[in-house]
Amino acid sequence: MKKSLFLLLFLSALSLTSKAATATVYVDKSESVDFFVKTADGWTLTALDNAGETPNSVRFSTATCDFMFTPIDMLRGIYRVTKNDETVERAADGSYIVAGVKDGDVIRVTVESPVYDCNVTFAKGLEAISKIVVNDTQVTAAEGNIVVKTYDQVQLYPNAEYTISKVDVNGKEISFVAASGCYAFNVVEDNTVVTITAEKKSSTAKTVTANIDNSAAVKLYLSAKYYNVGDAVSAADKFEVAADKPFVQVAPAEGYKILTAQYVDSKGNTADMTYYSFEDLYYVNAIEKDVVAINITTQKEVAQTITATLWVDDVTLLQGYFVRTADRKFPFDSDGGPYLATGTQTLTITAAQNPVRLNLDFNKRSVSNNVYLNDVRVNLDEDDTSVWGDITLADGDVLKIYADPEHVTAISNAATTTRSQDNIFTLQGVRVGKNNKSRGLYIVNGKKVLR
Repeated sequence: MKKSLFLLLFLSALSLTSKAATATVYVDKSESVDFFVKTADGWTLTALDNAGETPNSVRFSTATCDFMFTPIDMLRGIYRVTKNDETVERAADGSYIVAGVKDGDVIRVTVESPVYDCNVTFAKGLEAISKIVVNDTQVTAAEGNIVVKTYDQVQLYPNAEYTISKVDVNGKEISFVAASGCYAFNVVEDNTVVTITAEKKSSTAKTVTANIDNSAAVKLYLSAKYYNVGDAVSAADKFEVAADKPFVQVAPAEGYKILTAQYVDSKGNTADMTYYSFEDLYYVNAIEKDVVAINITTQKEVAQTITATLWVDDVTLLQGYFVRTADRKFPFDSDGGPYLATGTQTLTITAAQNPVRLNLDFNKRSVSNNVYLNDVRVNLDEDDTSVWGDITLADGDVLKIYADPEHVTAISNAATTTRSQDNIFTLQGVRVGKNNKSRGLYIVNGKKVLR
């Protein structure tokens, strides 16, 4: 009898411990909420089929269980969650975790908030906000307050003159929405308090003295980036540099070159400005380097004219081309000059325009290079259909472009060897044209020759 009674009590206890627990969940808009139940495998998404006052029965096999509710629309959020009529705190990410749910507990989730007026007070830092928008309508915070409806969206756009480090709404930090360029939150309760921690950017505008030996010899710019030519300013004795365009850029005017370009900081230290070869200019960040003056010396260029011959066997076999001088001029393209033509053309440049950049695209290629200078093949970069590179020209040079590979193969090695002797160099290794009339010692075919 005792054994039977003991077995009955054991089975009853086992039945009680293995009985599934049930909690009831009410949600006013089930389509607006994701519901998760915590299991041994982690958070498991669980469907809520009923809405309004129709309950959802959630069963679990443990004595207690954790539930989590997250809003589908993170900006709108969830208005309130309660367990057995006690409010559940919202997490920083907008979710609600209901911990320790037991059998018989009742959870209520309210997405839609009751509509009523809510006062929003800007307790600190309103000056760091340039614009306040409520539901796409700009409003003004008279005396640091605005009145909105429950769950209206408020957007705060930063004032460019301030650096905002933090925005708190009712003591909780909100994030900057980069895509919208603002801080955004939804008002969920009356007497909402917004605290903005910000610092006004220091006024870093500087007056820089320009010591330029010839103001007509340079062009002066102010830019936000060193590699973008900025806004032109007068090369007067003094000019203003603002924080949004801190780079002072100095470029030579046509017919001049810059000999030295230096800056002086507030401590009297002098240093060279940085040269940017692509745009042929010198630059310095006047704000970062605390520049108080720039010192520029210039020189008028003596235009040494170089006349070379450019010859093309058949220009129709070129898919594309450009000829560009060192100062970024295009004598056979977009600068108003003639287009490249079959046969002989004259190319006249100044010494400052050397070297000439050549870029050629061919319809067909079967040789390693199609460009010859004074009948000597030029070493250029190349791929299957193109050749490109810089060529330094001397007066009297002949530059030949063979668009038809058959014409290239017709050039004999003997002719190339003979004509290569027309290349003449100074004792300093500078090549001169064969029409050079200056008397002196030159290197011709590897030997010193008096001409």
